[in-house]
Amino acid sequence: MSGHANWEAYRSFATNRPTRKGGVDGALVRRVFTYARPYRGVIAIYVVTLVFTSLLSVAQPLMIPRLVDQGILKGNAGVVTVMAVLIALLAVVDAGLGLVGRYFSSRIGEGL
Repeated sequence: MSGHANWEAYRSFATNRPTRKGGVDGALVRRVFTYARPYRGVIAIYVVTLVFTSLLSVAQPLMIPRLVDQGILKGNAGVVTVMAVLIALLAVVDAGLGLVGRYFSSRIGEGL
């Protein structure tokens, strides 16, 4: 963006009544969505990775009671091993999805 284009964008926000007063109207929302339209696919992928990352973050703590109750307290090494491997695998997948999510988030942010 050239310096002139940056100034035009700033002036648009500074003189736009909804942004000045802190309110948002339908015209502003429609204008923002027109900028986001070329990134619909990227936004959809980002939202899907965000949902899966959230689900994985919840799944890991839910596995701990089974690890403790059916594995450690009962002395079942098989259950401990399987649950520990599953928890570790979920952590690796969660980290990978986190990286993918950050990549798409930066693409959206830099593009808009």
